[in-house]
Amino acid sequence: MNSSRTLSRRGGFTLVELITSLVITSILMLGLSSVMLIGSKAVPSGTEQIHAEAACARVLEDMADDLTLAWGITLASKQDIIIGVLDRDGDGGKDQIRYTYDSDAATIKKTWNSEKPVTVLSNVSAFSVTLTTSDGTGSAALIELSMSSITSPAQNTRVELYNYPEVR
Repeated sequence: MNSSRTLSRRGGFTLVELITSLVITSILMLGLSSVMLIGSKAVPSGTEQIHAEAACARVLEDMADDLTLAWGITLASKQDIIIGVLDRDGDGGKDQIRYTYDSDAATIKKTWNSEKPVTVLSNVSAFSVTLTTSDGTGSAALIELSMSSITSPAQNTRVELYNYPEVR
């Protein structure tokens, strides 16, 4: 009689035990995936440096283009340059482009004529413009721009002006 009772009782899991084990396993997997996600964001990727360097190079290129076509340059400060260029918006008058470094916001802003300033570069640790003149004319402009990215090196450019704009 005892042997028939043991044969009829099979070893297995009840539905409550299965659901409980699934819930515990899903909680553990959720915790593990959160740790993996946080860990992957903590490690810097190489693409951030590439994007920062590309943005810096793009702004320097724009400045170099504006400077080479300048008819006049005003250096309001070492971190604020106003470039007078020929008509680019089709209104028949000369245009004015201003690049300003905001050290508090760590940004470089570009203002076209009297429009609202637009941020063209963020996370900038330093920005300075030096105009070198020979014989009273603007013959060279040195623009130095440094990014505050962890791994991005400082980027510098030197723009030679051949049209000798009026320097004020």
